[in-house]
Parts: sequence; structure tokens; C-alpha cells
Amino acid sequence: RFAFEIEQASFEGKDALQFTHTFIDKEETKVLISKKSFTNAVDISGATLQVLDASGTVKAEWVSDGTAKLIKSLEPGNYILKETRAPFGYVVSENVPFTVQDTGEIQKVTMYDKEVKGYIEIMKVDDDTDALLAGAVFEIRDNAGTVLDTLTTDANGYAKSDEIFICTYDNSTGAYQDYIEYHLVEIQAPSGYRIETPDTPFTFEYVNDTTPVVSLRKTVGNYQTKVEVSKKSFTNSVEISGAELQILDVSGTVVAEWTTDGTAKLIKGLEPGDYTLKEVRAPFGYLVVESVKFTVEDTGEIQKVTMYDKEAKGS
Repeated sequence: RFAFEIEQASFEGKDALQFTHTFIDKEETKVLISKKSFTNAVDISGATLQVLDASGTVKAEWVSDGTAKLIKSLEPGNYILKETRAPFGYVVSENVPFTVQDTGEIQKVTMYDKEVKGYIEIMKVDDDTDALLAGAVFEIRDNAGTVLDTLTTDANGYAKSDEIFICTYDNSTGAYQDYIEYHLVEIQAPSGYRIETPDTPFTFEYVNDTTPVVSLRKTVGNYQTKVEVSKKSFTNSVEISGAELQILDVSGTVVAEWTTDGTAKLIKGLEPGDYTLKEVRAPFGYLVVESVKFTVEDTGEIQKVTMYDKEAKGS
């Protein structure tokens, strides 16, 4: 830039104008660029950044070092701040357009990187048949035991958590520290089933800087108690048909009832505890036997109970 000064003067005794011009140095532009963590807004290191002009030409390129970068002498006009690589644990940000004004004042531009998150998917199945089970209730907890989410499997045996952070970051630098360990805790099994693995620890893994959300799938089984009830002849121990049997719990409630068909009866889903096998009616030619008490243990293994009928004899 330059300026003119005009003064009245004389030359050889005549009036004249005197022109004076002064060159003024143009003040350079200054753009202060910050790369920050989205969550706690601290300047972060390890991001590869570029400033591109309107034609796409790279005018500046650097790797962030945890401090704001001062770029000088950009021509006034429109630019784009582009991230070509994010630090570990972060996602590459969208481009940030900005305009450099014709001023020597510092102009600020900030780009934020989001931390990667993850979610867990649960499939709840029957251990024996792989049937999908509804009604299982899980909690997502951290290592301190704090409940972060509660999930219930649907009719397809499926549940999905909310998105949660996959790793920890330094509060002052925003740098990755470690993966976070979570716990999948089953607090309620589907009706008729038992909890097999109450606490399953899990972690997510960072994939890359273009994958903002990672996922983890867990298949969790439940077992039912299984009681195999046999009704046999006292004399030759063969299974007999036609006996009307009941299973009663400790309160006397009938929880199962059937008529024998010559094969053992498999009863699934009894709650662990004490029960009574009662014969209501014996087959023709046999005598009703005394009730048989038994205990159902908390296991998925088959537990066997046998009741013997004595044959009626003439006097």
C-alpha cells in the first residue's frame, strides 16, 4: 500500500503543487488453528491437518502437537481446514470452511475430534436348542459397579445397548490412555430358565479413524433345570403306562401333571428347591405308591427321579 500527500509549493517563483508518496508495508494475516477434543475441549496431539485454498491447493500442512498452530501470510479469501488423519481413539472430523479477512488481527479457527464409541448386541438363546429367548434382563456396568444401561431381550432374543465410550483419555492432553472394561450382568433370566453366566466382562477395540462407532455381539445362553421322572414296575423295573402323576412344590401347588405312556417324562424349568412326586391313580393291576420327595438342584444336567408301583396280589 502507499499514500499521497499534497502540499502547496513554489517553483521558479511560481505557485506549484508538491506530491509526496509514502509506501506502507502490508500487515500479514494471522490464523490461529486449534485441534481439540470434542468432549473436554483440550488441544490434542497427533492429528494431521491441512489448509487448502479455494482451488484445493495445500497452503499449509502439519501434525498437531497439543498447542494451537499459528499460520501467517495467507491471502484473504476462503479456505478449508482438512484433517487427513486423527489421533488414536478419535474420528476424522468433517472439513471446516473458514474465511481469512484482510487484517493483521489474529483470526481463530477450531476443529473438534469426536471420541470413538461402541455398543453391545446381545443374543439370548436356550443352551440346548438354541431357541431365541425373550425377557432376559441385563445391566451394563463399569468396573465401579455403576449401572450405565439396562437391556431386555425382545421376542427375537435380541437387545442392543446405548453407545458408550470405548477408552479413556488424559484430561489435560486428550491423549488415549486405555480401553475401558465393562461388565454385562444378567440380573433376570427368561421365565423357566436359570442364569448361567451372571457377569461377562468385555471391552471394545478401536478400528480406525473413519469408524465412529464400533460394535460387539455376545451370545448368552440360559439353561433350564431338567428332571426325568420314571414310573416303573416294582417287580421288573420296566416303564409302565396309565399312572396319573403330579409334581407339587413345597406349598402344595401342582406344577406338573401327566399320565405315563411307558416312557420317562422330562420336566423342564422347575425352580431349584424341594418337590413331591405324587401318584393320583395307579394303572390297572397296580397299587398307588407313597409320594416320593426329591430336590431339584440348580444345574442344567438331567436329574432323575423314579417311582415304583407294586403289583396288586390276591389274598
